[in-house]
Amino acid sequence: MSKARDISNLFSASTDVATDAEVNSAIANHAANTTNRHYKAGNTASRPGSPNVGDIYTNTETGFVEIYESTGWSTVGAIASAPSSVVATNQGSGRAFNNGQASVAFSAGTIAGKTYTVTSSPGSYTNTGSSSPIVVTGLQSATEYTYTVTAINNYGTSAASAASAGVTATTVPQAPTIGTATGADQSATLTFTAGATGGSSITNYKYSTDNSTYTAFSPAQTTSPLTISGLTNGQSYSFYLKAVNANGDSAASAASNSVVPASGIQAFDSIATITTTSNQSSVTFNSITGTYRHLQIRMLARTNRSPSNIDGIGARINGDTGSNYNYTALYFNNNGASGANTANNTELWVGWACSSTTEADSFGAGYANFLDYTDTNKFKTVESWGSDVCIGEGSAISGYHGYHGSTWRSTNAITSITLKPTDGTAFLSGCVFALYGIKDAA
Repeated sequence: MSKARDISNLFSASTDVATDAEVNSAIANHAANTTNRHYKAGNTASRPGSPNVGDIYTNTETGFVEIYESTGWSTVGAIASAPSSVVATNQGSGRAFNNGQASVAFSAGTIAGKTYTVTSSPGSYTNTGSSSPIVVTGLQSATEYTYTVTAINNYGTSAASAASAGVTATTVPQAPTIGTATGADQSATLTFTAGATGGSSITNYKYSTDNSTYTAFSPAQTTSPLTISGLTNGQSYSFYLKAVNANGDSAASAASNSVVPASGIQAFDSIATITTTSNQSSVTFNSITGTYRHLQIRMLARTNRSPSNIDGIGARINGDTGSNYNYTALYFNNNGASGANTANNTELWVGWACSSTTEADSFGAGYANFLDYTDTNKFKTVESWGSDVCIGEGSAISGYHGYHGSTWRSTNAITSITLKPTDGTAFLSGCVFALYGIKDAA
């Protein structure tokens, strides 16, 4: 009011205070002044929409006085009530193995908290937030958890809520453990050991040759070994593997060994050829390279044994001499004979030689395959076949053929092979022994 208006004029019979403009303006300015603390009352929904820090409100719904702070309305002088209706939901999608996640929803108690803490059982994994829901992370895969919630305000921490129902934390699977890759025609097989499922069944695997781009098997494959197709023969590959479940892909395995797919057709590289001179007691292939999968010796042979007889061809490996070396064999001959040679024979049987001193063109023919000759983890296996037709003095003719499966009972790599007649005779001139290396053709 202006100073010109005195108290007598204000309350004169001609003045209506309820409609007086200056009076109403003064009242409104007082009410709007933020330094004036006016107590208001009502239910929770009727709290002032734009309160200032420090404003006081009487909550007729809860029966408590509340004060507004930067974090919201807080009850004056009472510990928060325990939350209720706790419900946990697994959130496994994309979660790394043993880093599961759950969202925990709840209802605040009658006296609300400023913050709320969720705690798991087992493990006591926790997280705190200002409202529902609150997310808890770091959970162990395939483990069932229950959750309780406490409310915290300025006056303390509430009792814990009742526990939620149990919920299993799921994640992506654990990375598989790579085994052995084996090349085949435009393909490879890959063995592995599966890791833990992450709490959700493994539905497929993915492979990569560069640990960058991964391809899912189609149709899905879930057991070892896996077959990888569409490869290029002659190209070297190493493989990485990931397991897949409903939540996503596992971390990658370590790299496999490298393999070179091949058609399965064997190629033969000539290593050495020996042609005998007259009455040569033996032939030897020395310093055999270790760059092939197998070896093969092809033979055309005859000996100076008495005519119309048949002579065997024996092999000793890596310079074996004497009478007590671990050679064994199974054989089957065309006359129906079969049997086994016992351990500690002095040599391997690998073919037949024709015995003829009068017919220069009579030779026994055969071959012997020395399998996995560089493998130092197992004994060496030799498979051989030999056949001959021997023309003796006059009109005598004899023929023979036989198959042998033999073993050199040693894990050493084969570096030399010596061939000689088994009956102590000698090779006649013109015998040919050719050594080949066997590899996979691209």
